[in-house]
Amino acid sequence: MQTSTEKPTTFRTGETVKWQEADYADFPQSDGWQPKYTISGAEGSKELVGAFADGSWTYTLTAANNDLPVGDYVLYGVAEKGTGASKEVYPLNATATSLTVMLGLATAIETEIRTHPQKAIALIEELIESFLTDGIQSATILGRTYTRENLNDLYLLRNRYKRQVNGSPMKTIPVEW
Repeated sequence: MQTSTEKPTTFRTGETVKWQEADYADFPQSDGWQPKYTISGAEGSKELVGAFADGSWTYTLTAANNDLPVGDYVLYGVAEKGTGASKEVYPLNATATSLTVMLGLATAIETEIRTHPQKAIALIEELIESFLTDGIQSATILGRTYTRENLNDLYLLRNRYKRQVNGSPMKTIPVEW
């Protein structure tokens, strides 16, 4: 994987994020400066401490540590030197960088991605099962209240959604709401 020389503006959760910057003229490593970046947002934050090699600083957020929730963040850097009361901290950049964290591809694959008809079928079948086994008398689903007496309407609605999922042509069935 080639290391970018640009700070990221977007990345996905669960993926490695890595970029490199040349040593800072105002905060050289040879004078004991340690730069770090922070990714900060309402949902959380991560701190990335620079690793110096061959005249450049490398910042890495490993895939294992990249568990930031999807959302908008800011990325800002500081240079630090010293400890305790003598510690100095200065911003690396004049402004923070806006950053968007997107859903990781591995997570997206694991996340349930169903169409409305597929979700409706599952809800309707769950309701039919509840009517038949749990003894419930009425329930509201998809904005309509059903009772044990109109169970046949649920079967019709489920079949309509199944035709949509299977790509069968739709028959127009008058339904009273």
